[in-house]
Amino acid sequence: MEKLLKSEGMAFKVVLIKIIPYQINKNNIMKKVMYVCLMVAMMPFVSCDKEDDEVDSIVGVWEEISEIKNEYTNGVLEKTKNYTLDEGKIAEIEFKSDNTYKEYFSYQIDGSTEIDEETFYATYEIVDNKIIYDYADEDELTETTFVLKGDILVLTSLNPYEDGKFVEEFITTYRRK
Repeated sequence: MEKLLKSEGMAFKVVLIKIIPYQINKNNIMKKVMYVCLMVAMMPFVSCDKEDDEVDSIVGVWEEISEIKNEYTNGVLEKTKNYTLDEGKIAEIEFKSDNTYKEYFSYQIDGSTEIDEETFYATYEIVDNKIIYDYADEDELTETTFVLKGDILVLTSLNPYEDGKFVEEFITTYRRK
């Protein structure tokens, strides 16, 4: 419905809206109330548990996929080298739930059938996004930063030389085994 109003030479158009009363459907409301009550009642049974936490844990065995070595002199990137594991070489790390750590390397010595193996052990502690290692045969603690996304773990460590001018940065990517 529209009406045209005129007042002192001005015309106004007024639209009248007819409001239709909303009818409440009692059955629809009862269904929604029952649904909400059911969801609230189910909440104690659906929660985060230890299994969910393990998905985002570094605990487990990890095999190296690749490594990038960056060399810095006086804070300036001088050289980058990408490494991948050659066939027959193994590089694995293992984080255990009791905070012990193991590194294992196995590779064939160039031009020989001899296999060289190295294993290192440490304890570790996680603080924020850092892993702090305490190797039994070293006087100092070693620290790496880490990023964990599903089954991929990326560790970044810095190796400064005594003069402080030269630093090696290692970015190593692992896949959960």
